[in-house]
Amino acid sequence: MPRQNAYSLYLVLTTVAAFMFSTAFTTSGVYRFQMAELTPLQLILVGTALELSVFLFEIPTGVVADLRSRRLSVIVGYV
Repeated sequence: MPRQNAYSLYLVLTTVAAFMFSTAFTTSGVYRFQMAELTPLQLILVGTALELSVFLFEIPTGVVADLRSRRLSVIVGYV
């Protein structure tokens, strides 16, 4: 694959992923606030659990990047 095509693919993937993540987090936030009627403390606890899980699942990706390659780490991250 030529380098320019790989770069274009990367830009498209990151743009689509950013849009999808933003949409998902906004939708889940609105759901938690309006439909589930969570209290402020419950919202903080859910947000803390979400951020903690993101942090914990990023550690293996960083290990893969350090031991193997960044490219493999990005591929594993998208799978």
